[in-house]
Amino acid sequence: MATASFAALEVRANASVMARLSNAVASYTPSGGVARDMLVIFDANYQEVIDGLVASSGPSAVCSTLDAPAVARGDLLTIRGVDYQVVKPMPDGAGLTRLQLRLEE
Repeated sequence: MATASFAALEVRANASVMARLSNAVASYTPSGGVARDMLVIFDANYQEVIDGLVASSGPSAVCSTLDAPAVARGDLLTIRGVDYQVVKPMPDGAGLTRLQLRLEE
């Protein structure tokens, strides 16, 4: 009986996680590229500003690293009709990437 490599198992596990836990479909447009849809786990955490200090984090989305392997600062995500810019992509080294977002200006 052949066994799958760890990398193959990781890809399958991440695909299963995204299929079951995603709560939005994002249209991802790399800078200078073509838009494509991908599943994300979206957190629309609001920013509360008190006397010019940020009290909480902004919106973020988790996606499969395979869906956006070259995601970069400035890339565009449209989620639920709202445009966001990627501020910081944070790959976890295990096949998922958290994207720190801000509203597109």
